[in-house]
Amino acid sequence: MTVQELGALLDLTRANKRPRAHHERTARGTVLDWLDDGLLRVTPATAEPAAPALVLSAGIHGNETAPMELLDRLLRAIAEDKLIPAGPLLIVLGNPEAIRHGTRYVEVDLNRQFNAAHQGPLAEHQRAKVIEQTVEAFYRDHEQHRRRYHIDMHTAIRASHLIKFALVPGTPEHPRDTEMLELLACTDIEAVVEQSRLGITFSNFTYGQLNAHAVTLELGKARPFGQNQDVDVSALEHTLTALIATGWLDTAAPRRPLRCFGVSFEILKQSEAFVLHVNDDQPNFVEYAKGACLAEDGDTRWITGSKRNWLIFPNPNVALGLRAGIVLHERPTFTSSDTSGRSYIT
Repeated sequence: MTVQELGALLDLTRANKRPRAHHERTARGTVLDWLDDGLLRVTPATAEPAAPALVLSAGIHGNETAPMELLDRLLRAIAEDKLIPAGPLLIVLGNPEAIRHGTRYVEVDLNRQFNAAHQGPLAEHQRAKVIEQTVEAFYRDHEQHRRRYHIDMHTAIRASHLIKFALVPGTPEHPRDTEMLELLACTDIEAVVEQSRLGITFSNFTYGQLNAHAVTLELGKARPFGQNQDVDVSALEHTLTALIATGWLDTAAPRRPLRCFGVSFEILKQSEAFVLHVNDDQPNFVEYAKGACLAEDGDTRWITGSKRNWLIFPNPNVALGLRAGIVLHERPTFTSSDTSGRSYIT
């Protein structure tokens, strides 16, 4: 058996197959370890101590296929020794059952089950626990790599006026993750939402609990496998390839200014009386003037304030207690000051 079996993790996961061997080594000494359904650890033959411990995830929503195809290309290149990693890497295909069904989730949204939100018996509750434990063990096993990255890749339910955007976790004490913004400036991400409180998504877990530089990426519209020709992830793929191969960003890659947004408030669905005043086909990043009523739930109304506001992720069909939209305001643009590829805060 060749190392190609574990290099085809996506094929194994989609076919619901366990590999014949859980441990393989490439000709150049890179080790691949199959940990569980959709979970694979990559250990370089010789690690660069300054390289980050890197978690790359996709398929947290099973119908968001372009990021999974990107991960598949990167992993196959590693398995074939075309890409030699400088540091440890964990590949996470988040929701295998949903991937096999081609659905966003099976019972509940997996990306709302992190940071102690997975208190229940359903498959996604248990999967969130497995993912949290696996990532925690990965970072603990590679604690000598002080830089920790987690890049969680998605595509969106809706179209968007700003097609590719990122959500970067933060807190009031640490509202801006400059190191992650430096990485995003090397991609073709058009906008960044800088969050100011911890939520219950996967990237919020790795940021808040495991001290990782974390991000959720939205890379375009969700499409079935093999139909992602219009989802251009080439700049991101180049950035990740450089990060895997060297532990740093490509010093020659152009840096683009990032349009940044802060969160004004979240719209929460509190009861079955909830009404969202948004068309079913409304794109993300629609701009609203002052005083627009976006949603109502009994006596509660969500109304835009004095600043110009934008709405993302409008969805009236979420479960009770979950967000049905995020209202944004614009913040100062981020312009990279990095010319060396290594001037990071650690």
